Amino acid sequence: MWKKLSSGKKIASGVICDGPCLYFGFVCLPGGVNRTVTLYDELTATGNEVEDFIANANLPSDGHSHSNPVVCSKGLYLALGGGSVVVYYAPYNMNT
Repeated sequence: MWKKLSSGKKIASGVICDGPCLYFGFVCLPGGVNRTVTLYDELTATGNEVEDFIANANLPSDGHSHSNPVVCSKGLYLALGGGSVVVYYAPYNMNT
């Protein structure tokens, strides 16, 4: 079994996990700004897009969760267009 981790509050784009992982979703923190949240199965803002979401500034919180986590074989990169988010993931050993 895996242990779900939180990225903590992220206010800029960057690597969330630098190896294989399971991606569970994210939540945007209140901040009064519409923001684009894009996550990639990669260590940069290229490659396979896992999630692309425009969060609504008028909601107290917005986000998306997956009941079945998404397997990211290369890692998890967050491209954030404003505001702040928390991403939920778990490192994953693909050989087991």
